Amino acid sequence: MKRIIFTALLIPLFITSSIFSQNSFKYTIDLRDTSDDLFIVEFTPSKLTNGDSILSFVAFAPGAHQPLNFGRFVVSVSVNYKDGNVEQAFNKSTNDYVIEDPENVESITYLIKDSFDADVEGNSIHAMSGTGITKEFIIINNFGVLAYFAHRKDDPVTIELLLENNRTVGTALEESEPLKFDAESYYHAADSPILVGDLSKAGKNIDGIDVEVFVYSPTTDINAEKILELSDDVFPAASKFMGFQPVDRYVMLMYFFDLSDQSLSHLIQSSGALEHSYSSTYALPAMPQFLPRVKSIVSHEYMHILTPLHLRSEIIANWDYSKPTSEDDHLWLYEGVTDWVSYIMMLRS
Repeated sequence: MKRIIFTALLIPLFITSSIFSQNSFKYTIDLRDTSDDLFIVEFTPSKLTNGDSILSFVAFAPGAHQPLNFGRFVVSVSVNYKDGNVEQAFNKSTNDYVIEDPENVESITYLIKDSFDADVEGNSIHAMSGTGITKEFIIINNFGVLAYFAHRKDDPVTIELLLENNRTVGTALEESEPLKFDAESYYHAADSPILVGDLSKAGKNIDGIDVEVFVYSPTTDINAEKILELSDDVFPAASKFMGFQPVDRYVMLMYFFDLSDQSLSHLIQSSGALEHSYSSTYALPAMPQFLPRVKSIVSHEYMHILTPLHLRSEIIANWDYSKPTSEDDHLWLYEGVTDWVSYIMMLRS
């Protein structure tokens, strides 16, 4: 695996507005106070049964190629019952919490640290796969913030953000109301990162694809317009190589690290990108001289649409967030073939 780590994720998903109803699982993420590097989440589940007694946090996610165990960062889990009682959930294991009376749950409130600043021993999380809260930007890889019930991952999801000031929000999720975003399922939500902050934004229709770029950078030398200009010929080249336009909309979320910021130095060492069905995240050094590499990185991430988004093992298609995919021996296909494709399609164009 390269130091600049290129990775892959889930399957294309489609939304119809009719699925979002009172039966949705709702997450309200309070980001108004960023001083403690905490995601404060109010989780309102729908119609739990006795079979929904374990609340889980993601141990592994597609494309990360490393143990994540976001349960390590949980500070507390409080269960609010319909009768007004509030109880602390029992921590059964690193990523699992026991809900004593799920049928009577009104809501669940939990606090979870971001992975950027968490003090953990071993298995630190790569910057493009993690969660980060800074004064300037917040990256929410949703699989690192949203808890789930194992048998309810197909239920629709609504995510509401509580923010101070008029901060820019970038995501491939559809915004149903201001700062409210809908996903067809937990899989879809986990596959759709969100970038918030003092971002530059650019977009245009390229070869029939609505391409949007959101960039946080400590320097004005790197901005969304420049990234879009550098990468805009990737999309027609890809469509020409495949013979069709694989998506109608594609969103790139990029956060560039200040090399002089010592608190982020450990993240710079694990820079790279992570691919999703309709978007991709990029954690890269804030170096203008690095920009010529952006086109090849974007090309690689976008061409993951071929594999594993369409051509993949059943292990990837039926993802279990609680265990690694060590039995999937197709990394050569997902990464090696994708890297070859990303260069050959640009060469041919």
